[in-house]
Amino acid sequence: MRDLMAELKELRLHGMASAWEELASQGESSTTSSKWLLE
Repeated sequence: MRDLMAELKELRLHGMASAWEELASQGESSTTSSKWLLE
């Protein structure tokens, strides 16, 4: 699996990185439907 957080920070998308971190902390069920789009 890709390290999405590192890639977002590398692209200087820190806001998206923190939003992804929040979604990931809520559990897998909240990100399952859109995870394919980001990866």
